[in-house]
Amino acid sequence: PDMGSVMEKQDQGAMAEEVDETGVESHDIDLVMTQAGVSKKKAVKSLKTHNGDIVVAIMELTI
Repeated sequence: PDMGSVMEKQDQGAMAEEVDETGVESHDIDLVMTQAGVSKKKAVKSLKTHNGDIVVAIMELTI
């Protein structure tokens, strides 16, 4: 395969993954992503919804 096109697709995916992380700690986002197995966007949304409560965010995403 043409590696140039593969790299372009990865870049586009990263751009689509741009998320407003204002008010949320990056290590909290990483933890929720890892534990719940979700995208950055879902992790940030859940953390914001639950005022940064990691446990509740993970529970919401996994139950």
